[in-house]
Amino acid sequence: MFGNVTWFKPTSSKLPIPISFSGWLFYFLWIAAILVPSAVMFFFREQAQVWEGLTWLLVSSSAFGYDTYSVVKEIKKKSELDSLFFIGEDDSHVSTKNYDLNLRSSSHE
Repeated sequence: MFGNVTWFKPTSSKLPIPISFSGWLFYFLWIAAILVPSAVMFFFREQAQVWEGLTWLLVSSSAFGYDTYSVVKEIKKKSELDSLFFIGEDDSHVSTKNYDLNLRSSSHE
């Protein structure tokens, strides 16, 4: 939704760890969006305002959870793609730790 994969580093925990100012801002704005309206509704002390505050806490916390889940899922997908080894078409020789590969040109003419 709002989170960007480049703002966080891969981690094994449920919450991604910010590596940039935007990542920290992501958390700060979500916490502010969850707590400030709820606190304002709770301070009015009317019966309807308390229930609205609880509803806002539930809905906004669920949206934050979904946003965080989608960021973690994208981080995992990106780290899996980054771990793949691709032999490009621009170089015919590739060396790895265990192999020394030379690509042959196909002569099916």
